[in-house]
Amino acid sequence: MSPTAPILEARELSVRHALNNSNSHSPRDLEAVHKLSLSVQDGEILAIVGESGSGKSSLARALVGLLPAAGGSIYYRGKAVSTLDSNARNSWRREVQLIFQDAHSALSPRRRIQQCLEEPLTLQAIPSGHEARLRIEAALADVNLGTDLLQRYPHQLSGGQKQRVALARALLSQPALIIADEPMAALDVSEQARLLNLMIRLRAEKNITFLLIAHDLAVVQQLADRIGVMYLGRLLELAPAQSFFQAAAHPYSQALLAASQRSWSCSTENGPVFPGDTPSALTPTTGCVFHRRCDQALKHCSNKVPEQQFLAQAGSGGEPHQVLCHLYSEAHKR
Repeated sequence: MSPTAPILEARELSVRHALNNSNSHSPRDLEAVHKLSLSVQDGEILAIVGESGSGKSSLARALVGLLPAAGGSIYYRGKAVSTLDSNARNSWRREVQLIFQDAHSALSPRRRIQQCLEEPLTLQAIPSGHEARLRIEAALADVNLGTDLLQRYPHQLSGGQKQRVALARALLSQPALIIADEPMAALDVSEQARLLNLMIRLRAEKNITFLLIAHDLAVVQQLADRIGVMYLGRLLELAPAQSFFQAAAHPYSQALLAASQRSWSCSTENGPVFPGDTPSALTPTTGCVFHRRCDQALKHCSNKVPEQQFLAQAGSGGEPHQVLCHLYSEAHKR
């Protein structure tokens, strides 16, 4: 990886959602992300995986400024976003783009595709005209779409076409980093393969970095350089892809891999992947957030929060393999 500052970095980042409850006089907050730290390096594809409700989308929105941070800091090219002047803040907003999971909702149903694509250029003070037309045509070509769909409305496109239009709109800003929130979730297998190949090509040809929010480990295995695993707002594991798929460390990561392998083999086995119910983020558990469902839990997992451990993994290319688990603490090893 590049020795320079990461494109984007979160340090002890927390995100909370205020909940309105008419039956309660005291407002409550749901902590979607809890003191999470990670960095996105130039040219890599970093995948964040985890069950629904683990905080992945909240993290993505906070990293682009769509959700406020309740704690911690976000750094853009080594500088805290909160301290950026207007020019640097505009660069952050232009260089770090977000693609939403639901491309249909992200495109206005009342606007033609051309109007949807002209909007980011207008925000960059590029008026509609010859230059804007050339930029739009180039972005559509980059995602293997033709200009014939510019006069269509979103409902006239297939799901895969809409997702590629969303990618083209992100490309218009000439980004360094694209955060893609479950971009393949609503696509069929052929469209997933098309989008996967596009991401690989865009990284190779344009040096675009990707932060991929995903749940399909088969897709992640084909794309990612590193993998982060989230559960109830915590980053439980962060590892090079090779290390993760060869020797996932956290019991939750191991269970995710086991579930994926059952799916890949079309197994008819039934039964839950994890014992017990997912705890509510409104009533945080003490100790390790996964201990109630963990079949390897130790006595102190229920009352002591684990510390980050760094594992020595062969073939990791020098990148650390991090895990938030008591099983790897020095005290447990002794």
